Amino acid sequence: AEFDKALECLLDYQLTRYWQVLAPLQQVVHNLMGLSDGGSRLAGTVIDEDDCRREFSTDPMKSKMLELASLMVATYFHDTARAYKACKKLMQDNTKVFGPDYWVPLQMFYSGLALARISRTKRYRSKKRKAAALLRQLRVWSEQGSVTCKHLYLLLEAEISQSVSNCADVLSLYFDAANAASSVKMIHHEALIYELAAQYTESVGMVDENTRVLYESSRALYNTWGARAKAQQIQDHAARLSTKAVGDA
Repeated sequence: AEFDKALECLLDYQLTRYWQVLAPLQQVVHNLMGLSDGGSRLAGTVIDEDDCRREFSTDPMKSKMLELASLMVATYFHDTARAYKACKKLMQDNTKVFGPDYWVPLQMFYSGLALARISRTKRYRSKKRKAAALLRQLRVWSEQGSVTCKHLYLLLEAEISQSVSNCADVLSLYFDAANAASSVKMIHHEALIYELAAQYTESVGMVDENTRVLYESSRALYNTWGARAKAQQIQDHAARLSTKAVGDA
């Protein structure tokens, strides 16, 4: 609600360009809250991403923020193809950025997640190297104290290392990432970490009480954050998982 009010103020003061830069993020919020039927696509009461792509094509900053928002919402709703598409457009953008300002680490993090996930398919296996390069940069910035992103590189490391590390080590990275996110009150990232950790236990056939606890932790955090659509999505998935477990038994 506060974000909505802030953007309304930009329009009131006729700061249209600033509104256009931030509006895609407002639509991300609406999608996560369930105020839009867009799901992993930026479409609803604020913007439609296809219309904005045409309108923003001549403004690099607006275009970059649109693709970052598209990447973010696709990540949260696990649309790997759409996330990778936005990631590619961000990496092709020649807009110069300097230093670890607020948006650059986020762009690297969400791009790294998209690359790590798409690299699990044979066709895109080589993308893992690019994800690892983004991970290394986030780690450097974190260790230098340039930006608070320890939880981001730990989560990215957990996602990248799944094919080469044992289950205990991968889960340890997820838990370290969750603790780091909690320590800096990044509740939305902590929710995502628990969700991806639960998905990992499913992918390796380790579905048990710990999986249920991870999903419940994620659901509760998303709900606290206000992302009601995400919380409901996880609740529905966990219910299906429980039903399947009973049927298999």
